[in-house]
Amino acid sequence: MRRVKDVEDKLSMTFEEHVSEKSMYGGSHALTTYLGPLWDSEKRIMRQINEHDKIKHVPSILKLFDEALANTYDHAIDCVNNNGILVRNDSKKKAPHMITKVAVTFDKATGVFSVENDGNGIPVEKTKEGQYICENLFTKERTGSKLTRDPYRTSLGLNGIGVKLVLILSEYVDIETHDEKFIYKQHFVGLKASPPDIQPRTDAGGPELTKLTFKPKYCRGNKNGYPLYTPKVQEDINNWIRTRLIFLSLSLNAVTRIEVTYNGKKVPFCAPTHVQHFFGTNDYFHFTVKAKDTTDVGYNKRHIVDLHVILVPEIDAADKVEFSAMNGAIMSKNKFLDGIIAKIAKYVQKHAGGQDVKITPAQVKSCFSTVMIGAVLDPQSSSQVKEDLITTENFNLKHYSINEDEIGKKTYRLIRDILADRLGDKNSKI
Repeated sequence: MRRVKDVEDKLSMTFEEHVSEKSMYGGSHALTTYLGPLWDSEKRIMRQINEHDKIKHVPSILKLFDEALANTYDHAIDCVNNNGILVRNDSKKKAPHMITKVAVTFDKATGVFSVENDGNGIPVEKTKEGQYICENLFTKERTGSKLTRDPYRTSLGLNGIGVKLVLILSEYVDIETHDEKFIYKQHFVGLKASPPDIQPRTDAGGPELTKLTFKPKYCRGNKNGYPLYTPKVQEDINNWIRTRLIFLSLSLNAVTRIEVTYNGKKVPFCAPTHVQHFFGTNDYFHFTVKAKDTTDVGYNKRHIVDLHVILVPEIDAADKVEFSAMNGAIMSKNKFLDGIIAKIAKYVQKHAGGQDVKITPAQVKSCFSTVMIGAVLDPQSSSQVKEDLITTENFNLKHYSINEDEIGKKTYRLIRDILADRLGDKNSKI
């Protein structure tokens, strides 16, 4: 009988136990050497980690920060791509409170993290089952703002798992959201929620906001409960968050103007005009491509997205800093990338005039690193599938380098000049 019970225990677990399994969703619970890009505060450039940095982190903890930051990006892009429409459960459409500010804090002494934005708040309304929408999104399995065709455009609605991961792997989570009429606050320990504190607004119709505050379980995964949150790890996490916020700021401001602050200070290089500082060059091109989602589960390949793209010349500072996404749906197996590069080549050829030169996708690849702006994802993290709608594969893009001798200086400059003339640093369309 004991063996049967053992088998039953292994085959059956709660949703919370399932999410808590090591490497199941958020990655390892152990200290791991960080291998990704790093913001160098002294040189003020993005560079690749080297053997002297010895950056340590806990992947499952960083995943929690990433989930919160990615939500902020998704919320901002929803406002831009959907004209700020917020769809409520009564099917009434509401004008947007476009996000203008994102405030992130991390208290190294306590390990508490928070992210706040001033976009539309989560509607303080109840679902058909009588549960408030905020609590429903946070605690109920397979709920999220993107699981329907007419979703709630909230800053914390992921595709069923993300925000629950934050709750389950944190000591506690506090949520505060302001909609048109109410201020809603709620405290969570795991998936258990305290009764919400709901107060009517004295300034009905005033500024809205959503703020998420949580403290990860830093001792998680240690049999002896040995604290992973040492002074060294404190500083490493701080550096990682600052690095991630550089990506977030660049991503957001490639699409719309948003001020990002970290512990009260403005994150550097927030505007597209500052991309030259970020990558160390004045030459970059930002444009939008309408493209079809080629992933196997992206609305049966009928999902058309606006993919925001930034091209920068290949330079040392940009080495392995590329990341890619398309408003939540990631390209699959580089097919998407190849199609976009071909589209760029065709565009350049079209505007080459009577010049006797043939522009190929390979030549375009040779001229630029390709940085595709979308959800802020970690290229070091493992693949993860969110429900049955969108796949979110994370990977490093191919690394392309300038080789003027190979493609010829004339062709190289032609590609550069045409893109600069037609696109410049504007949000143009191909």
